[in-house]
Amino acid sequence: AKPWMAAVGLTEEKLKEAKKGAWKSYLTALVAAFLISFGMARLMGYMNVYSLTGGLQTGFWSWLIYVMTTSATNSSFAGRPLKLFLIDGFYHFYGFMVIGIILGIWR
Repeated sequence: AKPWMAAVGLTEEKLKEAKKGAWKSYLTALVAAFLISFGMARLMGYMNVYSLTGGLQTGFWSWLIYVMTTSATNSSFAGRPLKLFLIDGFYHFYGFMVIGIILGIWR
């Protein structure tokens, strides 16, 4: 958490203040996770992917194609540091891989 906080310029004091409205961020993240899961389930269904390996591959390629490309564009135009781009990007990597694992096993 400390490297991310430093990259976005967040101090302990600002973090304490931000926690007051954090429920909005958590709600947004929850809705986004459900939408990503739904989209990946549909994609895996279209591709007839019904295995752990297939779920991992779908998670990886979805992350690389959709998350990293759009994040790279946004980070580039916003002038964000490379370290922040990588921290944020790999945070999503784990999420996409977990969703791929769950869907691959479940189906």
